[in-house]
Amino acid sequence: MPKINFFVLILALVFQSCDQEDSSKQTSIGKPMDVIVSSDEVTIKELKGTISGVFEKPQPYFVFGTEPYFNSINVYFNKLKGQMLRQKTIVLLVHDENKEFLFDEFGINLKELELNMKDGHSVVLQDLWAKSQHVIVLYTKTRKDMTEYLESNSEEIINITLVSERKDLAEKILTTSGAQDNYNKIKKEYGCGVAIPNTYKLAHKKDGFFWFMEDTENYTSSITVYAFPYEDSSQFNTDYLIAKRDSMSKVHVPGQMEGTYMTTVGKDKYYRYKFNSVKRYNGTYTKTIRGMWTVKGEFKSGPFISYCMLHEPTNQIMVVEGFLMYPDTGKPKAPFLRIYEALPWSFK
Repeated sequence: MPKINFFVLILALVFQSCDQEDSSKQTSIGKPMDVIVSSDEVTIKELKGTISGVFEKPQPYFVFGTEPYFNSINVYFNKLKGQMLRQKTIVLLVHDENKEFLFDEFGINLKELELNMKDGHSVVLQDLWAKSQHVIVLYTKTRKDMTEYLESNSEEIINITLVSERKDLAEKILTTSGAQDNYNKIKKEYGCGVAIPNTYKLAHKKDGFFWFMEDTENYTSSITVYAFPYEDSSQFNTDYLIAKRDSMSKVHVPGQMEGTYMTTVGKDKYYRYKFNSVKRYNGTYTKTIRGMWTVKGEFKSGPFISYCMLHEPTNQIMVVEGFLMYPDTGKPKAPFLRIYEALPWSFK
């Protein structure tokens, strides 16, 4: 069977009395990384290993240990009801042997959906049963085809699910009044900015460098923001941006001991970063760098994600970075990274 080209079309569902229905829907629920994968009982049992292999695949370049992309929660179609229908991200595995259930139980007409599947196999339904929800429908003719489809298109499936997660998180934590207040503080300085979750408090601001912090007894999660004039494309070179990061951290992010400061772990000691091809968030030219930070002169380290975004109207590069100190190795770190990964969606 030839490999299926993966295509995702964001489908806006139009219902009668749309405004009334939207107002009656509850907000989606679920922890970051939790994804319900639902199908008929036979499909779930036969594809259990494949489903786990796709959604619980270890994240690459996880500089502080191995954690999966998602926690996949397998649910049979006939058990998909009640609060489960409010899960923020749901993946439906549909084939010709189980498609009638979706119509009989939920009124989902696969024939109508196929008209919006350019590749005939995938579509995303927005806000189907709850607000800020993504229901990803994956369709093949047979159960056997579904196995090959998941295996052949695992990277694309992970990517669209990640985008859904990040956008959901951005909508939930970056649109509050507190998050917008933080955005306004940054915009006042630079003419552009990002929203910062209201649980993060401004701990330091000097010479245009913002340091927001969520500081608890167990961990410290930080988000820093600064900008500098754009001159040419060489400024998006990774080495240039790492050098800029280190120079700013030396001045603004001190350690506990006098004369110590945060810096980037070098490639000679640890794989410093994963190079992500430059992409666009909301139309913005963006470079992403992932790596590990340490404190020069102290035994501390942790992961960071840095987004370097070109703001053409003001001819600036804005750098938005999240970095985490969480010494407890048994605690999951990925939920914090999800927050950092949501930040670029609020940039404007």
